[in-house]
Amino acid sequence: MSHGDHSSRARPVAELQEVCKTYRLYDRPCDRLKQFLPVIGQGKRYFTEVRALEPVSLNISAGEILAIVGQNGSGKSTLLKILSGNLNPDSGRVRIHGRVAALLELGAGFNPELTGRENVRINAALLGLDADATEACLPDVQAFADVGEFFDHPVKTYSSGMFARVAFATMVSTNPELLIVDEILAVGDEPFQRKCFARIEQLARSGTAVIFVTHNTPLVTQLAHRAMLLETGRCTKYGAPRDVVQHYYRTLSLALADAPESATSQLTEASAETTSAILYDPELASDSTTEYARDGAVISDPRLLDAAGSRVNLLYRRQSYEFCYRVTLDVSVDVLECGSLIKNMAGVELGGLLANSDDGPYAAGDVLDVRIRFRCLLLPGTYFLNAGVRGDSGDEAGSLRYLHRVFDIVAFRVLPEADPEVTGMVDFSNGALSTIERARPGNTP
Repeated sequence: MSHGDHSSRARPVAELQEVCKTYRLYDRPCDRLKQFLPVIGQGKRYFTEVRALEPVSLNISAGEILAIVGQNGSGKSTLLKILSGNLNPDSGRVRIHGRVAALLELGAGFNPELTGRENVRINAALLGLDADATEACLPDVQAFADVGEFFDHPVKTYSSGMFARVAFATMVSTNPELLIVDEILAVGDEPFQRKCFARIEQLARSGTAVIFVTHNTPLVTQLAHRAMLLETGRCTKYGAPRDVVQHYYRTLSLALADAPESATSQLTEASAETTSAILYDPELASDSTTEYARDGAVISDPRLLDAAGSRVNLLYRRQSYEFCYRVTLDVSVDVLECGSLIKNMAGVELGGLLANSDDGPYAAGDVLDVRIRFRCLLLPGTYFLNAGVRGDSGDEAGSLRYLHRVFDIVAFRVLPEADPEVTGMVDFSNGALSTIERARPGNTP
């Protein structure tokens, strides 16, 4: 989507001017009491001050998407709580124009004893919807959350991912003027996250202003119009998402350089077996797998392997890998073609991989191992692999039909880098050194 500046042509939704917030930390409960007793607390300090937010200013307009990034403890959640009205600033001015829907903490605003449907009704009423509007949005909430019969079960029986589904579906279905989303969506499965961000784009196109916090920096460049980097309560970079992300990576790079023992050095010193275990996350599994009807073959045992033959799903950029799966034929074919397609979280098809065989014909019952080799040129983010097999029975020359297809059969993540030289989703440089030379008279490029 376009990353243009919306502020000059759309009405303001949220305005913050020089907002500050300081927390007081007490070593003991009795110190809090002493501080507020005039006789004891006068002239003494029994607390330590922590500046959660230095003077921060921002404006967000209707239809604009703002991403906020930063390390843990940088003040992101404090800023969102102030924007949502859950926290008052110590100084500065906050102006919000319109209804606000905020997802800040897992469990906030939901009664665990009530069902998902009952909680949706209550939260919709709290957001200002009348009874008719609430009932009208219930089918959309139920369909988007997609938790099946659990929608009418008590929320206390939900997993964290199921709760995130219902909570997010509730907020986006009320059509707020301002939607605020904290890192809560990280508890949901990645296919559902993909659906959430598609809905966020849809809301923005209809005029909703969106502020979201994430550690997934590729989503910042793909989704946001502007971005803000917070460091120890200060806004150190504000503007184009690509510029903010690059500055964030440079900050992380300096932090890694100062660390006594970085994650990179740990991997370098680890054994091959340990490194392989680190690079395979069993929790990173696709929940959006779609299987087409089998018409002559069965695809099974999909997996990603690194150069050493170990199973992985956490990949490094510019390293070589193999996408492998097994094909069992139910019919005889003369020609066989197997392939794959890579998609990002938003469902955009980034490119395909193809494997042909000259060993035909093949008989029904043959079992084939497909190995598709590729070099990872993708930038940090989460991606999905499809698998497909086509065959030609010889009845019609050059005519290949799908014998079996499975979408989103494998999920994998390209690991972040401290200071990438390129941005976007694909590294077209392929590691080649680009140069700048002085032009010489008489020479053309």
